[in-house]
Amino acid sequence: MDKIIKVLKRNNLDETNLPKSINVKIDALETLIKKHNDEVDVLDESENVTEEQEAQIESQSRLIDSNEEMIVDEILSFIEFKNKEQNEKAKVEQANVQAKTDAENLANQTPKEKKGGLGWFIFGAVVLVATAGVVNVMKNK
Repeated sequence: MDKIIKVLKRNNLDETNLPKSINVKIDALETLIKKHNDEVDVLDESENVTEEQEAQIESQSRLIDSNEEMIVDEILSFIEFKNKEQNEKAKVEQANVQAKTDAENLANQTPKEKKGGLGWFIFGAVVLVATAGVVNVMKNK
């Protein structure tokens, strides 16, 4: 249970923040540890300890350790999932804010007025006079 507690403290979590499936596994592990400790206490008080009993205690210890490692891995996966989910939400939120800002900026922009300069007026007049002159010349031929 020490590894589980360390992981939870390191990530500022407690059992209430974990999914129910992980909490059920933690409760089962706690029950298994209590039973194991009771058996160890009984064997410590007994003078006649067989190799089978020692092997059984060792087997239970390995089972407890492997279950604890499995739970720690699940907790770390859950934390990674939550962090990824929060990052995605932050990216979406940032994109929404950026889109809103861009839309506001676009709405606030005044359209640029076309500058109809004197040069374009003179150019247009010259083209008109030249066209009229060409038409007049063609008409007289």
